[in-house]
Parts: sequence; structure tokens; C-alpha cells
Amino acid sequence: MKRKEVKLVVFMGILYFVCQVSRADLGAALVDLIADLQLRKERISIVLTGGYISHAVGMFVNSLLADRRDPRRMICIALFGAAAAHIGIRLFPALPVIAVLWCLCSYLQSMIWPSVLKLAEANISPEHRSSAMNLVSVAQHAGSLSCYLIVPAGLRLGGWRAVMLITASACLAC
Repeated sequence: MKRKEVKLVVFMGILYFVCQVSRADLGAALVDLIADLQLRKERISIVLTGGYISHAVGMFVNSLLADRRDPRRMICIALFGAAAAHIGIRLFPALPVIAVLWCLCSYLQSMIWPSVLKLAEANISPEHRSSAMNLVSVAQHAGSLSCYLIVPAGLRLGGWRAVMLITASACLAC
């Protein structure tokens, strides 16, 4: 692989790692959130379900949009939007607000994968593309696993609000 391709693969891996942590952090911090806000499990589970539905719908819509839009812009919109949603959840911890922001966050995160594929298609040679995407996929799974290490550390530092701030910071840094 060329140096430019390696840099892009590393970036895409970090991007998808952060995205995966951002997509799973609310679920991982749920016990603390429920206790702090005195919510019923049934009500907060609707929020998570709405997030999965928003992500699925977004994957379909954003796969179509990725062919017509600049993937770099879509990634920036997704990361800044996810960061804003996490900060909003932290600042306005009412169930209806959390529901709207989490669904928005999930939809925005669905912009990442189609954009990553578009960037790979345009910038990575066909013979290296498959192995590059395999590495990005490994980073995604590492993000899923790491979420369950990062969230407990955030909960220890300052509860679920700290987790939202950590994740928002990671999105902005990326």
C-alpha cells in the first residue's frame, strides 16, 4: 500500500472506532442513567430502539446520498452532529429530549459507513481495498469492545454525564 493509502486506512479505522463507541455508549451507561434520572426501564428502552431504527433508515438513505455528496463533508456533519447530540443529552436530561437527540445521533452516524466506502473507492487501489476495509472492520469491533471499558471509566469519573462528554470530545477530536 502507498503511504497515502495507509494514512487513510488509519484515519478510517480511528473514525469507525470512535463512531462505534459513540453509538454504544448510551446503552453501556444505561444503568447509571436510569438510576440518576429515575426512569423506568421500559421507557428508556424505547429510546434505544428508536436509535436502532433511525440508524437502519439512515443507512439506506445515506447510502443513496453518499453517491451524490462529498464523503468528507458527510463525515464532518456526522461527527459534529453526534458530538452535539451527546452534549445535548448531557445538558438536557429529559426523556423526550434524550429520545430525539439519540435518534438524531443514530441517523447521523449512519452517514459514516457509506462515506468511508466512498473514500476507499476513490483513494485506495482495488487490490488493497478489501484488506483496508477488513482493518476498518477490526477497528469497529475494537470500538465496540472498548466502549465497555471506556464507559465504566467515565462512570467512575463523573457518571453518565461524563461519558457523554468524553464521547462528544472524541467525536470532535476525530
